[in-house]
Amino acid sequence: MIIVEKKMLILLYEKKEKFFSYYSTEFRTSPDEQYISLVRGYLGKPDYALVIKDLATLEDAFTLSIQDIEKRNPDLVQDISFSGGGWSKNSRYFWADTSYGANTLGFIRIDMQEKKFDLFPSPKDVLGGDALNLERGLTTIHPGNVWYGVTDITEEEKARRRKEGIGTELYIHNLLTGERTFIASTTEPLWFYQPRWTSETELQYTLPSGEKRVYVVR
Repeated sequence: MIIVEKKMLILLYEKKEKFFSYYSTEFRTSPDEQYISLVRGYLGKPDYALVIKDLATLEDAFTLSIQDIEKRNPDLVQDISFSGGGWSKNSRYFWADTSYGANTLGFIRIDMQEKKFDLFPSPKDVLGGDALNLERGLTTIHPGNVWYGVTDITEEEKARRRKEGIGTELYIHNLLTGERTFIASTTEPLWFYQPRWTSETELQYTLPSGEKRVYVVR
């Protein structure tokens, strides 16, 4: 539950004789504290949706159902996640994504000023650890990288790529325009650059040596 000054605002779940979940325990509050975003239900339920509530009234200010997503782009129907998303600084836009395992399928941008939403299919190979710029709609991408989740398989793939001279590159992809910008490369295969937006224009990333660098978006 969400409590402010000992006052319950929204009941996320309760457990009496059975467990009842109303919203996911993951939520995001807008910087101006006007809105809170939540996920209602779960994939497979007819009421599964991304819900943005007005914190003053607790009424639903915007609801994006999984059916709305399916009508516009059925390829993006999957679990809705806030892990790489959030609110823009001016509280106008809220970003979320849909994902399958480690793979990000697409991005959702809700415009609370216009009360509309946009869907952006993810470029190939964007994984859960890639970083989204909430102000500019930019995401990092490691083309060709895959995630196995099994150490032995990962090491075998690294050895194969190392033998074939396949390293790792880092790019920034503009979801709004489709433009892609090269950032860095290394001979180390399946390297994760640990990208992180430290500001609206600065992307921090890490080289295999441990050196941290910053790329400035013009």
